[in-house]
Amino acid sequence: MTKSEIRTFALSQFSRYGLESVSMDDIAHELKISKKTLYEHFSSKEQLVFEILDCCREDWEANSLTIKRNGENPIQKVFSFYLLHYAFIKKVSPDFINRSGKRYKDISRLIKQGRFFFRDTMQAFLTAARKKGLLRKGLNIQTFLETEIILFDHFITQILPHDPRSFELYQYFAFPRILGIINPEKYDPEPDLSNLLENFDKVG
Repeated sequence: MTKSEIRTFALSQFSRYGLESVSMDDIAHELKISKKTLYEHFSSKEQLVFEILDCCREDWEANSLTIKRNGENPIQKVFSFYLLHYAFIKKVSPDFINRSGKRYKDISRLIKQGRFFFRDTMQAFLTAARKKGLLRKGLNIQTFLETEIILFDHFITQILPHDPRSFELYQYFAFPRILGIINPEKYDPEPDLSNLLENFDKVG
């Protein structure tokens, strides 16, 4: 049993049943390994949770960097980044993230790091879009992003985990605001967004 396999299983259990409801004993029992073997890989439940979230963060950031480097225009990158964000929060339960952050200080710092990465990545995309004339004049990027983070926090904790229509809801939640800040004289985003959504839905 590898560390990666244990992390994958533990994430599924924490996301499904909650952080407090799943113990190290439970994980060892379900995986049919001894507690000694489990503790040889992870010295504590906190270390296990930290490594789960750190690996997920690394995957998310690596995929985000791929989006940054591709040849799409900045608005397409925003669409792709939002879809990546959806995939991340579907994989890692928001409740699990929030409860882990409240319980463990190191994980709280990890979550803040993720927020900063989201903000900085979006700011880079929107700044590039402004330079190309793709945004409406007068848009305050900083204020827009602060609003986005507040709205995302509410959506992913209050709606996303609980509704079976989450992807449909996410589309109506996330993309109209981006469409609203685009300069229509410079770029028609509808074909690109429709194509991205169709391909994402097929993969999902």
